[in-house]
Amino acid sequence: MARELSKENLELVLMQAMMAAKNTRHVASDGDVDKALDYLCRANRITALAIKHIDLAVAVLSRFLDRKELARLAKLTDRGAYLGVEISQPTTSPDPSTPSTWD
Repeated sequence: MARELSKENLELVLMQAMMAAKNTRHVASDGDVDKALDYLCRANRITALAIKHIDLAVAVLSRFLDRKELARLAKLTDRGAYLGVEISQPTTSPDPSTPSTWD
């Protein structure tokens, strides 16, 4: 349910946005950029390791579990898992960012 704004509230929000846009922004120094790049590289390594562990777990489960049990587990985890980004492969779960799931 969308919150309705009065004309005064809308004017206040627009005024605050205009004032924020006029403020000068801090230009990142080389050290800040290097630190951000380092954090990005670390995040990429952690993500790659997580994906490898997930692949290994799926391989082990698919080898030792019954197909029906594996499908049931896949549906269960697919309903509860959301990456926060759109993925190129189709999924059986609804996208939580769509308005129809905002209850």
